[in-house]
Amino acid sequence: MHQRVNGIGIALGLLMSAPGSALAQNESPSLRMDGLFPVGARTSLTDTWGTLRFGIDNLGPTAREARVVAYHLDRPDVQYCRDVWVPGNSRLTSWLTVGPPPVQASQLRRDIGYRLYERVNGEFRPVASRDPERLVSRAVPYRPRDPSTAVYLDAPDDPDGPEAVTAKGSTAGQTVLFARTFRHTRGLSEHLSIIIDRHLPPTVEAFDGIDQFVLAGNRLAADPAAGQTLRHWVLRGGTLWVMLDRVDPDVLAPVLGEAMRFQVAGRTGLTALRLRAPADPLAPEVQEFEQPVDLVRVQLSGSETVLFEANGWPAAFSQTVGRGRVVFTTLGARGWYRARGPRDGASRFEGTRDVPVALGAFDGLAIHLYPEPQPEPLRAEDLAPLLRAEIGYEVVGRGTASAILAAFVFGVLALGIGLRRSRAPERIGLFGPALAAATAGVFVAIGIASRSSVPPTAAAVAVVEVTPENGEASWRGLFGVYNPASGDLQLGAERGGAVDLDSTGLGGQTRQRVQTDLDAWHWENLAFPAGVRVGPFRSASRTGAATTARFGPNGLEGKLTIGTFKNPADALIFSKAGTVLTARVEADGSFRATSDDVLPADQYLPGTVLTDRQQRRQDVYRRLLARSSTSALPDRDRLFVWADTDDLPFAVEGAKRTVGMALLSLPIEFAPQRSGDSVTIPNGLIPHAAVIDGRSRRPMLEQSQPVQIPLRFQLPPSALPLTVERAVLTARVRAPARKFSVSGSADETAVPLFAATDPGGAIRVEITDTRVLRPDATGGVSLTLTVSERLGPDGRPNPVRIDEAEGKWHIEALGLEVVGRAGNP
Repeated sequence: MHQRVNGIGIALGLLMSAPGSALAQNESPSLRMDGLFPVGARTSLTDTWGTLRFGIDNLGPTAREARVVAYHLDRPDVQYCRDVWVPGNSRLTSWLTVGPPPVQASQLRRDIGYRLYERVNGEFRPVASRDPERLVSRAVPYRPRDPSTAVYLDAPDDPDGPEAVTAKGSTAGQTVLFARTFRHTRGLSEHLSIIIDRHLPPTVEAFDGIDQFVLAGNRLAADPAAGQTLRHWVLRGGTLWVMLDRVDPDVLAPVLGEAMRFQVAGRTGLTALRLRAPADPLAPEVQEFEQPVDLVRVQLSGSETVLFEANGWPAAFSQTVGRGRVVFTTLGARGWYRARGPRDGASRFEGTRDVPVALGAFDGLAIHLYPEPQPEPLRAEDLAPLLRAEIGYEVVGRGTASAILAAFVFGVLALGIGLRRSRAPERIGLFGPALAAATAGVFVAIGIASRSSVPPTAAAVAVVEVTPENGEASWRGLFGVYNPASGDLQLGAERGGAVDLDSTGLGGQTRQRVQTDLDAWHWENLAFPAGVRVGPFRSASRTGAATTARFGPNGLEGKLTIGTFKNPADALIFSKAGTVLTARVEADGSFRATSDDVLPADQYLPGTVLTDRQQRRQDVYRRLLARSSTSALPDRDRLFVWADTDDLPFAVEGAKRTVGMALLSLPIEFAPQRSGDSVTIPNGLIPHAAVIDGRSRRPMLEQSQPVQIPLRFQLPPSALPLTVERAVLTARVRAPARKFSVSGSADETAVPLFAATDPGGAIRVEITDTRVLRPDATGGVSLTLTVSERLGPDGRPNPVRIDEAEGKWHIEALGLEVVGRAGNP
């Protein structure tokens, strides 16, 4: 339990008082509480989960168990509790989590009600306040949700607060100015959360509502629990900005674990600086500095992405961790901006009029730190068909319902004919409703039988993104509970996480979420009516799942370690090229993929006849991996595989059955090739880009104008060095009345490889000229595609103007398969 206990004297404790404190009754006079103010990465509440710090004084010699209950005044039926143990003659400082506040008129505060309880004879009893007739509450600072940045500094204890800590000219002040310059560059507000607390609450909810967490100090070394929580926040999708000129690499161990593969080679100061993006062919201007700018020289492992270079060394690089990312800057703040001059005008920030002017490189870095928000391709609600198919009972089918209704109709006809013959037709008013009631009873009986045939069930369907470097995974999905009868539901967790079950119809029912330890919580007094209740959830845990692969003579060969999961099925590979390939997983976990396994657009499972479950899974793939010209490509090749699990993130007391289904997302760890091995790199696993003016860009493969496209195919680093022996270029080309051609280059001379007029389907170009296929220094193979202007029947340019849409050409499913031998010739 992360909490601080300081011994104090009884006399000193009696003198302490705070607004809203609670005093004990005669039978329990020793407990008193104060505090309840926001802590963590935010100093105010917002429209997300948050954390509140409190203090409890035990003025007696005996240790006591206490419960702090807090709730939003506008929603007293949902309460948040924290159970703590307070030694005698001591003060305990701890925290509790609270859910998002309801909407209120005030934009600056939210009202929190609270109460202190003590366990007496096994029951929690309220500790009386000074005025038992008055509702105990306090106002808590609040800010509406907007893009937020938190800065974690190395700051000494200072009674003057963050203003003194971040004074202009100090090291901390320069760091804060750097962060404000980033926010100014991205058009965000001036507000920053400057964290000066000695310890952070060890719960992910303490980081909710934060978009960027700036790590610019070494205090995290003394707070390992917060380091682990920060890692879980990144796994769930947070962005961590690490200023390596302010942070020792050893401090990052609790956050990154084995994912930190780079090494620090040393530190230096630069008086002349060239700052550029790696793909930028233009030589930037040299910046001169009177006082050297700090640079931490690092050697990268290859799993990182270099964003900018300073004099040939990485100045900024990034690394994906789960759903989130870590952005490292090695260059001091002064290398990224310049002082604001008279010609630059005033800054937008009222409180910081001298915000520096960002250099061009910092504009690019700011976009990496806060990219344009994109809609979530897969929402938790999209998993509902999968969850409901696994968890609950089935309603009466159409066939059964039709048969019962047909029997009812025939019964009514028979009854009418019989009563008519008996010359007592008026009795239809008696027997007709009885027959209808009997039919309805059949439906009710079948429904009850169907409902009672399924035991109480807990189920989850989730996308699980695995970080192989540290063995942890981020879960996000839909959790559901089926209860055949109404009653209390004991839902809890021992490994953290958050779940929000549908609370429709629970108004007026007071329920409590009780936090008992770092990651342990449960709901009390939570009663649901019979049926299925579902809600989104998020969690993090160790799964043991991982995958490794290498290129063999026939294509990709890999090994899947399933960890705590079982029954892997319906696997595919989503490559950095944006291509989907079927991965055939064997019983021993081995899998393989070849060029023949590339799937066409909008198809995510092989075969034309899919089961109902496979169709639902393909719908999830379609949403998650939608391929379009605007979608971002993955930074690593990933194996996606469906699997079952009994190890759910949350426990439901009384559940007789647990059902878990997960879509695992595993970055493929490529093993280096052995020299001399025969290597085949399948089509779809070699990304390509157009090289225009020395810069790599996504090629435009649909136009109405003639074009020449210089393409560069990047061979996987694990396959290098590679002697390429042959290659096969495949594509589907529609270029009506145009000439389509492919060429390479050897000794700066164009080498024609393929040409076709009026292509309208699949093409296959075999290339055996090793001069054309020789990789460049970084493993790139270059080819040029040319689409001519429209031609007439005689093969000459056609001057007749036509509709632009009718004259468009299109290239799709473009890929290159490479065959060679590992090692240099």
